[in-house]
Amino acid sequence: MFAREQLPERIASRLVSLIAERHLRPGDKLPPERELAASMQVSRPSLREALRALAMLNIVEIRQGSGTYVRSLQPEVLVEHFDFVFALDDATFAELLETRKLLEPGLAAAAATHATQDELDRLRAWLARAAVGADDPDAFLELIWSCTRSSRRRPTTRSWPDSWLA
Repeated sequence: MFAREQLPERIASRLVSLIAERHLRPGDKLPPERELAASMQVSRPSLREALRALAMLNIVEIRQGSGTYVRSLQPEVLVEHFDFVFALDDATFAELLETRKLLEPGLAAAAATHATQDELDRLRAWLARAAVGADDPDAFLELIWSCTRSSRRRPTTRSWPDSWLA
């Protein structure tokens, strides 16, 4: 059961974690709303709010009468509307940072859980380079970009835990 404050954000974060951990994949249909809310021990209105937020981020697609599906998680799909959003006003950037705070803990947890020793060694090397180059924004940004590009890997198996919503 989740604490009452920021409940939709916590629900969305849990669903993003399931996607990041590859328990839910593009094209997968989420359980029916009633079942999903009961499994997560949350109200249906809170679940709906979380799903709407994820739909706005292109993470899920809500199909009336059919259900909710995980969208294609290609980066270009996930960011296709950001240029429009940023053009609206300066406060949007702050909202983006808030959205990142919502999504990134789940993504980081999934990455840490599935990291190989080689990936952990590379991450330590990047952290050492980042500490040295932190005063050079261009070099630091390039380091982050190279870390992101080279850390992508495709899982070879799919496993659903017994209690995937716990």
